[in-house]
Amino acid sequence: MKQLAWYTFPMRLRSATAQWPKIRPLAVGVLLTVLLYALFPGNSSGRENEVFQQFTQHISRQIHKDKQAFAQANHCVSWFYKAKKTPPASVQGINWNATRLSQPDLDCSRNYPGGMEDARDDLAKTQASLSVSLTFYEFALVADQNDDAAYSPAEVQDLFRSLSLSYHNGDSILMQVSALTERFDNWYQKRNMDALMQGMNDLYERGYRVTPFDRVELDRVMG
Repeated sequence: MKQLAWYTFPMRLRSATAQWPKIRPLAVGVLLTVLLYALFPGNSSGRENEVFQQFTQHISRQIHKDKQAFAQANHCVSWFYKAKKTPPASVQGINWNATRLSQPDLDCSRNYPGGMEDARDDLAKTQASLSVSLTFYEFALVADQNDDAAYSPAEVQDLFRSLSLSYHNGDSILMQVSALTERFDNWYQKRNMDALMQGMNDLYERGYRVTPFDRVELDRVMG
């Protein structure tokens, strides 16, 4: 092996230094790319996760409202039925005091002045609304094909197509979420279960299915 004399080092160093300006732009670019990936490793997955989270949370909030409305209507139907079957209290002289109604019972009398029939009508409406919101939630879960709580670009595209929405790859997260939530609000208000089931059928034709994870999540939301 040939040994280099100490006095040759400065010359070789000057030669390498002369080439450094040519190498530096490329090296800096590579370094910046590495740093960006290190600092923001989940940027793409975060975008996909955000669409899924905001869409399902929007539906979940409506489910919560529907469950409360259904429970109130169901309670009042039972309350009117029991009140109808219970004979009126007999007068007990001057010492008789009418039993005060509880707050939920007062709500039934105030919210349903038509009595049992009004409560039954509202029960049917709230049940229909809850059915739509729960089915839409199931739909949103099914669209997450691999159950990773995020929509991949392909899943977002299939989701939009199944909801009869125009899909544009360059749309921002805000635009995508807005389109999805507006579609939910529109079909929910119209109780458009037919269109929703058609969308579900479209997903099934593309290979999507209700998974055990989806069933667990649905049970949690309905509980």
